[in-house]
Amino acid sequence: MALSYLDKAMELASDEIRYRHSRGVIMSKIVRHWHFSMMNDATRNAAFERVIAKMVKPGMHVLDIGTGSGLLAMMAARAGAGRVTTCESVGLIAEKAREIIALNGYGDRIQVLARNSVDLVVGRDIKDRADLLVCEILSNSVVGEGVIPSLEHARRELLKPGAPIIPRTASIVACLVGPRDLAEWVCVDTVAGFNLGPFNAFSPHKYSLPPEPLDFEILSDDRELFEFDFTSGIKSFHSRELEFEAIDNGTCLGLIQWIRFSLDGETVFENHPRRQDQHYVPHWNIVLFPFAEPVEIGTGDKVHVAAKYTIDSLYVDFKGVTG
Repeated sequence: MALSYLDKAMELASDEIRYRHSRGVIMSKIVRHWHFSMMNDATRNAAFERVIAKMVKPGMHVLDIGTGSGLLAMMAARAGAGRVTTCESVGLIAEKAREIIALNGYGDRIQVLARNSVDLVVGRDIKDRADLLVCEILSNSVVGEGVIPSLEHARRELLKPGAPIIPRTASIVACLVGPRDLAEWVCVDTVAGFNLGPFNAFSPHKYSLPPEPLDFEILSDDRELFEFDFTSGIKSFHSRELEFEAIDNGTCLGLIQWIRFSLDGETVFENHPRRQDQHYVPHWNIVLFPFAEPVEIGTGDKVHVAAKYTIDSLYVDFKGVTG
């Protein structure tokens, strides 16, 4: 509604910069900025296209959840799918996906539904169950974009029994880190000769790090906090305690966390903080979970951490250190 009023105002006063700015602010809340970095993530796109081309069979009915621009749906159609059903819960984006799909010549094979996938019903919204599911609604912590309820509903209501899912698995991975290049984002000490330490009472419990490579100390090996097999049942929440063994002496600021997923059991992708290609910046950010206070640790110490996920969030908490 607000957009329609602004569009009308811009027609009446096309040179009024305030209207264009206000429209841009509203639009940025509807269409999140990360859509662009995701569409332009060439490494991610190439991995999905390889697996889609391998798994799509001629005439297959493919379901795509969270279409965005329609990119993965068009990859499935180009790979030979006879029919692609794709859905998008944001109506404005769904409308644009239809335009893009028609522009690229796939309007006759791809049906775009402006609905959340959990609201789809076979026989009403789609003709029959799908042979293959493509779904890239993974957040920086896997669980943040409704992937669990979406995939559980799809497996139960929208897919043929045993239908493959792309991606097949995903993991939340983490390791201990020191403060170098990281502390400045989540805490403060002395600045210009003044002690600003009390401001640390407002330190964030987690922080999404900027995409550029950072030079921080890794103080433990990688550990999976949780693994999800999308082809089988997924719990809507789970908690556990883990030990991270320190591989060096130093000050531990907390954990950094990233995601790793397998598209088909062979093609593995992750936004590892020590990525081999420093020129590649994945659209998924690494997340820092700082402890309430930095902890001094020595080689071989066990750092105990509690971790929990729900259908939309990941939580990490420091529990203690043992020698």
